[in-house]
Amino acid sequence: MSNEADPFWKLRPPPPTPPEELCSCARTSSVVLQSRLGSNPLACLRCNGEVAPERVGFTAALAEELAFWRDFHDAFYTLWLDSGEFEDWARALSRTPEVP
Repeated sequence: MSNEADPFWKLRPPPPTPPEELCSCARTSSVVLQSRLGSNPLACLRCNGEVAPERVGFTAALAEELAFWRDFHDAFYTLWLDSGEFEDWARALSRTPEVP
């Protein structure tokens, strides 16, 4: 659904991951953390598909830590994406001599 059809689309939960983007390997031997533009940062090292947390089998405490990592990563990534307009300002500021 686009923003023309639904002006509140940014406030809606993300849709489920499409089946073609899920890991379909018989065994999940290696998993990597990566930003996946969704809520689950787990990816199969072999096929790069999203790995459901229940396939890995970890504790609730580790799930909390992974969610914290995802949010922390995504916050800094968003700041980096938005920093373009401030680059010239920061560069000019770094060249300004200090006032005694």
